[in-house]
Amino acid sequence: MNADWEVEVGGDAAVLDAGWAGFVDLGREPHRVSELEEVRDFAPLGTALLRLNAAGSPVDTAKCDVWTAEEWPDADEMDAAGEVLMAGVACYVDLLARTPWTTVEAAVAVARESAQMLARAPQSGARIDLVVRLAVLADGRTAYGITAYVQAAAAEAADARVRLAAALAQLAETVSPQTAAAPSYLPIQ
Repeated sequence: MNADWEVEVGGDAAVLDAGWAGFVDLGREPHRVSELEEVRDFAPLGTALLRLNAAGSPVDTAKCDVWTAEEWPDADEMDAAGEVLMAGVACYVDLLARTPWTTVEAAVAVARESAQMLARAPQSGARIDLVVRLAVLADGRTAYGITAYVQAAAAEAADARVRLAAALAQLAETVSPQTAAAPSYLPIQ
């Protein structure tokens, strides 16, 4: 899998917001995962969210989204050399450390190590970019977080969704290796 990391702080860079009105604390209320529209549209995202927010995980999630992509990088950027990529799907998940990353260096260390581990995953047709950003925590303090952009592409839309599911599972395994999801909370797909 192709994976990389970068830092986007200051200026007009996006800021992660854990205090937004629609926030659902899946760490405290995992049964609410099926309330998320994004999970109803793509159940494998719910599995990843449950694992990322499970007891013992070093992170919580703040926001997520899933969409069908209209443009894709070339096959080499998706670690799919030689394939024809006609359909794609993508998502993002905002990650905040349970013990907040109070310095950009702390968040960068996690992003760098995670990207290195993800790059070793033997999955083609997928890419994960980890972007370190400033974050506003639910209590108003500032820290740093990571937005994980996960993309997958294939010749057919169904295959792209399968690849996205696998990439999300790999992200959750990499970030929260000691946890397991509780799939009974998920809608039937």
